[in-house]
Formats: sequence, C-alpha cells, structure tokens
Amino acid sequence: MIFDKLCAISERFIPELVPALHMASVFQFAGKAADLLPESVAAKALETLHVGFELPAGTTAVERPGFCTLLMDSTPEQLGCGQRRLFVECMEVSREALAEMASKENRKYLSHDDVFSVRVGTLANYVFQGDTGIAKGVLSWWLMATKNEIVVPAQFLPADPAKFTEDEFAVNLNTLESVRVSLEELMYFTAPGRALVARSPLKLRPPPKGKVARSPDRTLYTTMRPDEAAKSFPTLRAESDEYVAAGNRYRVRTL
Repeated sequence: MIFDKLCAISERFIPELVPALHMASVFQFAGKAADLLPESVAAKALETLHVGFELPAGTTAVERPGFCTLLMDSTPEQLGCGQRRLFVECMEVSREALAEMASKENRKYLSHDDVFSVRVGTLANYVFQGDTGIAKGVLSWWLMATKNEIVVPAQFLPADPAKFTEDEFAVNLNTLESVRVSLEELMYFTAPGRALVARSPLKLRPPPKGKVARSPDRTLYTTMRPDEAAKSFPTLRAESDEYVAAGNRYRVRTL
C-alpha cells in the first residue's frame, strides 16, 4: 500500500507527519466515486450530501492505486466538504517522469527503489462548477524520496499562489486534482445508508517504538451497499457481531 510507503518515508525524513499517521483511519474503496453518481441524482441531494459531509475520522487516509491522501480536520468535527482541511498527498513517481525531470534540469535522478512524491498543503474549499467538483487550496511544500534516500529535497512554494512560477502552478494544480478524487471517494462511498466494514487481523502486532503500524497490522476500512454486506457476511445479525475469516475479524455497521 502507498500508505505503508508514506509511513516509511515519514519515519526517516518527515518525523512531523508520524503522529498523524499513527492516528489515521485508512480507507480503501472498490470502484470510483463516479460509479455511485448516476445522472438521475438530483442536484439538491448532492448539495445535502456535500453540506453534511464529515471525515470518518479526524485524520483519514484514502488509499487509491498509486496514491494515498491523508486528510485532517483543522478543527474537531468539521462539517461540510468546503471546510479548511490539511492534506498530505503521496504518489508514486514513474521512471518516465523521473527521466523527464532529469532531462529538463540537466541532472540525474537515480535510485534502485521506488520513488514517491510527498506533498503537504491546505485544502481551502471544494465547490461545484457546472457538474464538476473542484478542490481549491495551496500546496506548501513537496519532496521526492524512497524509503532509504531523499531524491529531491523539500521544495517550498510561496504562500501567495499569485507568486507561483509556471512549474509551481502546475504541481499545485496536479496535487489538488488528486486530493479532489480522494475527497469525492470519501464523500460518496461513506454516504448515509452505506455499510461501513472494518477489517482487523486477529492478532494485531504493536509497531516497534518510533514506528507506525503498517497496513497488515492495523484496522482497514471500506464500505459496501447494505445488500452486498449482507451477502458477504451472512451470519452478522447485529452491529455488535463479528465475522471471522482467513485470520481477520470483520465488523459491519450502517452509516
């Protein structure tokens, strides 16, 4: 999981992120947010969902293929998708992208390990323009690293976006687009009425001192339609019940 890569990089190079990673509730969804939004959904229903949205936990991580987004409330129990929140975006960097950077900057980016870009900033608002959601905010800084080395040291952006260079504007836009996708997944996959599924290993191993628990040793969350949950966990009759299979414990409750 990209979350695990972010933990390894943070433990070694960004220790200020470690407390947030300790607290994070990690979500991984099947499908895309757009799959849950048929054209027949009324605009008023969407507006109600956006106004009533809250992070499932004060610090929530969304795992997607090649990405992990950490979202944090800036004040407790914030309500609404347009609230100011902090974000950390971790994304895998392709070899092609590294080669392009090296050519542009006339230098070499060599590593035998997978390279990840870690980007930290503030999500200021989420709005709809036409039928498209747009995340607005500011990227504060970013770096590139493997679990063993810094590839590109921290690059700090101006606090005023009006002072961004063309490249800084592009990386800010690219980052906010990725944050938008994760935010929308949270909004629509955790909508009221869906079933929240928590999966925990039967034997949770505590992490070594100074380390963050990785995905095999922490509770992971997803959601399903109620009928999907009933079919997947047929013996569950109450939210206090547990379903045990393949070394994992499952709990299900309706959102």
